[in-house]
Amino acid sequence: MRRPLPFLSPAWFFTLWVLLPLAAASSDDSVPVLVTPAEGESVSVAPQPAVPYLSPEERGWDTDYPIEQINPDHTDRSRPKPVTLSWSWPHGGHFTVELAANEDFSDAVVLKSDSETLQARNLAPDTLYSWRVTAEGGVRSAAGHFRTDVQIPRWFDIPGPSNVRDVGGWPTADGRRVKEGLVFRGTQLEGRFEITPEGRDYMVHTLGIKTDLDLRGPSEVGDPNVKTGRPLGDEVEWVNIPVSAYKDVFTEEGQRPRWREIFSTLAKPETYPVYIHCYGGADRTGTLCLFLKAILGVSDNDLCVDYELTTLRFAVRHIHIDAFEAMLEELNRYGTAEEPMSVKCERFLLDIGVTPEEIESIRAILLEDKP
Repeated sequence: MRRPLPFLSPAWFFTLWVLLPLAAASSDDSVPVLVTPAEGESVSVAPQPAVPYLSPEERGWDTDYPIEQINPDHTDRSRPKPVTLSWSWPHGGHFTVELAANEDFSDAVVLKSDSETLQARNLAPDTLYSWRVTAEGGVRSAAGHFRTDVQIPRWFDIPGPSNVRDVGGWPTADGRRVKEGLVFRGTQLEGRFEITPEGRDYMVHTLGIKTDLDLRGPSEVGDPNVKTGRPLGDEVEWVNIPVSAYKDVFTEEGQRPRWREIFSTLAKPETYPVYIHCYGGADRTGTLCLFLKAILGVSDNDLCVDYELTTLRFAVRHIHIDAFEAMLEELNRYGTAEEPMSVKCERFLLDIGVTPEEIESIRAILLEDKP
């Protein structure tokens, strides 16, 4: 049986005639509409394979997390996840996107796009971002907001080098944190990891690198452009101090004065911000960064986490590989197995001639003020 049609009174038609234009106006295309991230959304910027490993219950010294699982095929998985910004605007054209770490857009980065989406890279972790889109003709969207998640360490996606991350951000035993934005680590800047003009501009003018601390030996520094000491250009000082890694730091002839020179360089405020690298930013760089963070008071657990994260770029770096364990055995000559690496690393540095004043200078430069 067919249902009877509802009775539509003249008053109903009048209401429909009034409300339909209002509904259209409320969802019109007079301004771009922000789509993703959703308003107030929390987004991840960490390299995605690292996320399970970085969970507190999985990482570090006392776990058997299968670190090889974060990079089973030994490809480059060290680059941070970009944030996809998208919006709706049916008229096409060119767009200007403002992205800022404050609500008044006074520090906004201006990005351009020819479509209704773009990838925002190298966003700071644990930061509330504001963003808005302006279409051709000056038509601007309302402001949107999203927050990046907490992430230690902070990775960077720089055209050319790989395995680039901030050495700062880690908590210390006295309740402080290692300052971010002063020490960066990564691969070499030539050859397989040749830095592009865009990458050089980012490192010099965005990160503000003042010193390129190069740990490679003479056989690796074969490019004439490298020998001039200016892979990042004339604005950046090139300091080449060839060293070994792991156990060889303690046993190889000629290593002690070189390591003393490194820490004397790091004790000078004019060195910073500094980019530390060897070839792959893994073994020699990893050894140096472990010693440096140790004397700043970073826990043994977090020292091991940061060392193992190099697996995101190269073959497995695990605290139970022979080379790492041999280094720990040498460190134990400077204390007991129960003492933290912070104590033993400081004793080692003092033994090779780094002065107490230089160690205190490094701490003054790289540690946040006490709360």
